[in-house]
Amino acid sequence: MTRQQQSDMELLAALETVGPILPVDLIEVCLERQESLTASFLKILADSRADEWELTSDARWFRGIHAGKFLIAFREAAALPIFEQI
Repeated sequence: MTRQQQSDMELLAALETVGPILPVDLIEVCLERQESLTASFLKILADSRADEWELTSDARWFRGIHAGKFLIAFREAAALPIFEQI
């Protein structure tokens, strides 16, 4: 299955578990799906402020960073209050 064939939920699951470096194909597909992923990225960014994963090596520590970068790329104004809190 290619990234293009993955559902939004599968893409988000990959984003939350991939670690510090996103694969190029995941970036490209997420950028193409701005409309359907923006709300999820906003939620991930907001929720990630309360993350307390036990291991410092847990890949989920990067989920908020990835979501935030996509929201910046989308120039999503709704993300500004979350960034302000950070």
